[in-house]
Amino acid sequence: MRTYLALTPQVKSRLRGEPDTKVAIDIQRDGSTEKVLHLDVPRKLVRLPDVTLATLAKPGAGYIKLDGFSEGTPRELATALLHLQAKERLSSLTLDLRDNPGCLLDSAVAVSQQLVPEGTDIVSTAGR
Repeated sequence: MRTYLALTPQVKSRLRGEPDTKVAIDIQRDGSTEKVLHLDVPRKLVRLPDVTLATLAKPGAGYIKLDGFSEGTPRELATALLHLQAKERLSSLTLDLRDNPGCLLDSAVAVSQQLVPEGTDIVSTAGR
């Protein structure tokens, strides 16, 4: 049995599922008289990048938008920094963390270690 959904929040939840399983979808444009297109789409694990923008704001001034701290974030940041430095010597860097929900502490620490002088305290804990 096929379920027909309009473009609603339901679509997102119906498309999500275990990787390597399939989801049946039917596609028809609104108001179209053309035949409905039936597809069985395989689900895959999708990893969205945390570094969504790395550019030069002006000569010598780098800008990096960081949308989260996941396992691959330190590597993504290192790649973005190398990319920017290959274009031009950086004298400043803006790391945009707006709307960043955070996440893995280890990744946030690894990102910080790339940007602050070696030996700088980044995180500390104290007992009661």
